[in-house]
Amino acid sequence: MSPQSRYSQLDMQEAYLKLRQQEQPWLTWLGALSGTIPATVALLLIISMGGFFLWMLMIPSALIGAVAAYVGRSWQVRTRLPVAIYAALYHIGVMLFFSLPPLLYLLTPICAGLAFSCAKIKLSHVERLALVSQSAGLLFAKPMQH
Repeated sequence: MSPQSRYSQLDMQEAYLKLRQQEQPWLTWLGALSGTIPATVALLLIISMGGFFLWMLMIPSALIGAVAAYVGRSWQVRTRLPVAIYAALYHIGVMLFFSLPPLLYLLTPICAGLAFSCAKIKLSHVERLALVSQSAGLLFAKPMQH
């Protein structure tokens, strides 16, 4: 029994169409921009502590990605990529503004990857199956007639 047999073709089509309908690329971008506010607040708290751990500098990127996911309901790479680029630029801006050591610039790709990962919504099992079926071209394929 394959995992796809638990869900009908109609269930997967509805799940895919719902995903496409809910995803809002412009809202994802606006979510990343509005995620800058809690990210900056968290960063100011971290910096004001005097000393900090390296992983603390990644918290703003995670917040930017999480707000973008919540607002824009993104799941595609092309809608999450601008969020990652923005988080990388934000990290570089923070490093320049606070005159932090140049070694911390090495965290930029990690921050971008973290924002990219956090910007994706959690997909249900039927949604993941629908995406796999759609990428294989099977979701909206017409049945063969004998």
